[in-house]
Amino acid sequence: MTTTRTSTRPTSIPTSRPAARKLAADGAKAAVHGAVVALTKEYEQFLRSPASEVRASCNYFADHPNSEVTPDALLSALPTIGGGGDARVAAYVRWQLLSGLPQRPDDAMVRQLLTAYRASPGPFLRPGISQDDQQKLDQIVLGMRQEDETSLKEKLDNAVNAVRRDNQPLLAYRDELYRRLPKTPETFAVALDDLLQRASAVAEDKDLLKNFCGDVRSWVTTSSSEAMSPAALSAMAKAVRRLADAKGPQYYEAPYWRERANLFAWRKTRGTVDSGHALKDLAVFLEEQSRQPPTDLTVKAKPAKTRE
Repeated sequence: MTTTRTSTRPTSIPTSRPAARKLAADGAKAAVHGAVVALTKEYEQFLRSPASEVRASCNYFADHPNSEVTPDALLSALPTIGGGGDARVAAYVRWQLLSGLPQRPDDAMVRQLLTAYRASPGPFLRPGISQDDQQKLDQIVLGMRQEDETSLKEKLDNAVNAVRRDNQPLLAYRDELYRRLPKTPETFAVALDDLLQRASAVAEDKDLLKNFCGDVRSWVTTSSSEAMSPAALSAMAKAVRRLADAKGPQYYEAPYWRERANLFAWRKTRGTVDSGHALKDLAVFLEEQSRQPPTDLTVKAKPAKTRE
């Protein structure tokens, strides 16, 4: 009589690990969602009452550490945050979510951060740039008397300061993305576009410009000869010089009283990308470096002396 043995080997692959991974992913997603809700309320409260406090640095997860939050969950959430249609709220929430990422992103994170940087909302235009703004300002001064000059300037200053406040979270988000990205030609290319957008809106760019120029010089002096080939240096120099030579928009800067015409007019000025010539100096530096042969920085050991 033949006895048939029943196999004790499992007929299916255990699902405990995939289930555990899904559970962890769901937990991370829920944790990020909770942070999004909290941050949205935080900034909406600030918009309702500007006298209330709002974060001045990227520190949400430093104040609210959560072991369930993962970089994948954070980066996946960034493009989905709409802020209820308010770019200020969306930028603020995204900016604060970056505080949950490691300081040194891996290659996959770098690609996602570059995508986020390219897609980040641009700054609001300074009042007086658009044709519609200028037409409204022209209408405002009609019929005003010379003694109204102080009040008129105050109204314009208030409008400019309001836009500056609105731009703060948008620019803080962009600044933090740039700070976290490795300083490579790809990052520099996105930063150049960022600087051009800020100049076109007459938005704050001093810190980014200063950091960009310093980072490019550091890249030249510390990168390998392959990374900073003459062709790469020449291409960077051309991009920097194009930005340095770019002209910002002409806009209404301030009202002034025209004595002969007995009415107000608007003093116009033009925004500039490179008021201190930092970009032109950087372009010259890159052009000079592109014409120099690469320096071999390899330390060569001296041959050992032989004893006679």
